[in-house]
Amino acid sequence: MESDQSVAAAVRHVVRKYDRDKHPLHAICNNAGIGIGESIAATLNANFYSQKRVAEAFIPLLDRTSGRVCNIASAAGPVFVSRLEPRGRHLFTKAGAL
Repeated sequence: MESDQSVAAAVRHVVRKYDRDKHPLHAICNNAGIGIGESIAATLNANFYSQKRVAEAFIPLLDRTSGRVCNIASAAGPVFVSRLEPRGRHLFTKAGAL
């Protein structure tokens, strides 16, 4: 999901559908996978910020005792990072760089 508006619309849909259950979700599964041929901004938006946006919006709907968040990535991430200039690689690979 690419925007706050689309995430908010999805949350509203789930809340309406399960209006009697305050915590209807068993899991949130984020799957992102762009990198090669995209800008750093587009890659970060799809592979990091969109997953963060979805998790933050849906976590309040997770089952309080057994709800889980699963973030899925592909080999595209490491391949993308390996092709960056040293400054870009540092940004993605050094702890605390962000």
